[in-house]
Amino acid sequence: MNLLKTKEAARQLAVSETTIRRWVALFPASFSKDMFGHYIFDEPALEKLQSVKTKLEAGELLHEMTLPELIQTVDLTGLQQVAASAAGAAAHFPAFSPEDTKSKIDSAWDFKNPQEELAERLERIEGTLSRKADEVIGVQLLHHREELEEIRQTLNQLAASLSSMQERNRQLSSLVAMQNAAASMERKQNKKRNLFRLPFSFF
Repeated sequence: MNLLKTKEAARQLAVSETTIRRWVALFPASFSKDMFGHYIFDEPALEKLQSVKTKLEAGELLHEMTLPELIQTVDLTGLQQVAASAAGAAAHFPAFSPEDTKSKIDSAWDFKNPQEELAERLERIEGTLSRKADEVIGVQLLHHREELEEIRQTLNQLAASLSSMQERNRQLSSLVAMQNAAASMERKQNKKRNLFRLPFSFF
């Protein structure tokens, strides 16, 4: 089997690269690195990682687990062989005591089990959904304000039209009243003329 990098190992185990880095950092004596300081994984290493995953799924805590340490180094290939030949010695990987391992891990970062990781992801997703909901509500409020503004403008136009119609009605009423008054005066004047002419009609 070819040596796999962290990304490829994570893909095979269906976990994240960050998860793989946490696991191997907790058990540095159980995994090998290449000449550049990157972890590399062969079949036994993948089996160790799979056992860690299985134990976590069974409810076991990460810091309570133990893994077998490396007995022999991984065969060197390519640039590693050239570097080893030039150096005149085979590459080897130092082992750390459990106390050193725990000290290095505690100083590096605080590990979280998968349940905590899942809870953090859910919290981030809920935060994102909350922000999206706020954005949607903001857009809806803006649309409602625009609709209310349009309704307000329409009401103002209707009020102006009604006021104009009322003014025209007042003018028409005033004109009709003036015409009625003029007609009434004219009838009175005609009546007076007729009464004045009546005594002279006998001559």
